[in-house]
Amino acid sequence: MKALVVDDSSFYVQLIGRVLKSEGMTVLVAYSGMEALKVLEKEKPDFILLDLLMPQMSGYDVLEMLKSKEETKSIPVIVLSANNSANREAIEMGAQGCLQKPIDDEALVQQLKEILHVKI
Repeated sequence: MKALVVDDSSFYVQLIGRVLKSEGMTVLVAYSGMEALKVLEKEKPDFILLDLLMPQMSGYDVLEMLKSKEETKSIPVIVLSANNSANREAIEMGAQGCLQKPIDDEALVQQLKEILHVKI
């Protein structure tokens, strides 16, 4: 599986990337919404982990763009946030699930299995 991790925090990008790589996944990274959209022009990940609160282009903006385009609307998006109400809003916008920050390694893998309904 190929994942795109989008977060302006290098700490979370590295943490999530390390966990996903240990599960045998290929990990693409973006540190901003604009960078994520550029990655998606060249790559089609199996799912996207998307931080909601980023400067310049928020995760909400990215999610809205992804769900409005034919070539990206079917990619599952899992949002990352410490704010429960933000997570609910993202689900209403089309996100498949949410992960609560701070992220625990074991919980990350378990939640991805549940949200994506796949064996990782």
